[in-house]
Amino acid sequence: MLSSTVIIDVLKKEDVCFYSGVPDSLLKEFCMELDKPDNGINHIIAANEGCAVGMAIGNYLVTGKIPVVYLQNSGIGNITNPVCSLSAEEVFRIPLLFIIGWRGEIDQNGIQLADEPQHRMQGETTLSLLESLRIPYSILTPEMEDENAEEIISELITLLRHSLTPVALVVRKNTFKKLKNNKVLPYISAFKEHMSREHALEECVTRIPYGTPVVCTTGMLSRELFEIREKNGVSHNYDFLNIGGMGLASQIAYGISVAYPNGKVICLDGDGACLMHMGGLTNSADASNLIHIIFNNGAHDSVGGQKTKGAQQSFSAIAAACGYTDVSRVSTPDELRSSLVQALNGTGSSFIEILCCTGSRADLCRPFISPLDNKKDFMQSLNNSGE
Repeated sequence: MLSSTVIIDVLKKEDVCFYSGVPDSLLKEFCMELDKPDNGINHIIAANEGCAVGMAIGNYLVTGKIPVVYLQNSGIGNITNPVCSLSAEEVFRIPLLFIIGWRGEIDQNGIQLADEPQHRMQGETTLSLLESLRIPYSILTPEMEDENAEEIISELITLLRHSLTPVALVVRKNTFKKLKNNKVLPYISAFKEHMSREHALEECVTRIPYGTPVVCTTGMLSRELFEIREKNGVSHNYDFLNIGGMGLASQIAYGISVAYPNGKVICLDGDGACLMHMGGLTNSADASNLIHIIFNNGAHDSVGGQKTKGAQQSFSAIAAACGYTDVSRVSTPDELRSSLVQALNGTGSSFIEILCCTGSRADLCRPFISPLDNKKDFMQSLNNSGE
């Protein structure tokens, strides 16, 4: 296994000191190391992977130094356009070092490791996508020693400086050693005095009439919703669990609301997900029947608790500026209940920002209904064939 500290130190020796990206569970230790104080690194957590590429390009244009962009392989789609239209050899020739967590990885025998459904196709196509983008890559594995990784990185940096076009380090599961002092970072507790996300979700589920279509964002929130339904002994037929496509839950919910005009539609969203495609708020604000609920804990809670801009921003103020009809920001159960009643009885689009603390139960279950069955049940419940 590799030390994230050693990897960062190796890159420092190559004068690589700018990092931007979107946190990933496979890169958790690496990301936490980047956030340690006084490490001589300029680290910015981006709203999405494309934004990270943009910041990296900007940094290079001033410094002439190689920047790093880190991401989960699910974010390759978000880097495709800036790679092809900005950093490519035919355009500006910008040297970028991508560090990519490989969910749904293929082992050395060509067998895909077990992973969640949303990671299977992405994992299978990761290397071929990089090849199509003309991004040379090397793979870091748990079997490697730090010296092996140092040699690989040095070779890639040499290639970068020669070609001035992107290269990538693809990281397998369990490649990085656990940090010895793996303490919760201060920013994770930005709203530590507030109710938990699960408590807030239970308040929502209790007051939203069963049978109302619900679209729930990726990550822990969907798992918590699934478990609450199980505990209450009701079906999941009206819940669409958006387990992939981070940031798109609100737009799926908006699309449903347009086709389902005679009833309320609920979107359960997260702060990190909302930030990823925030421009969509200008469309979903036009809905006549959408209730958009943001659980803002100021962190990417599902992949390690790295900070978002959620603790510094007012999503409710942004929603109001985008044109939502009814907007509120709540931090207590009583405030949440009042806002839910108002939204359920009102007309036009509603937006509720819930301030909540980080963390989830260790024994939280995973949905055992397949995505395909979830889709069919959801469609049938809304009077469609489900085919």
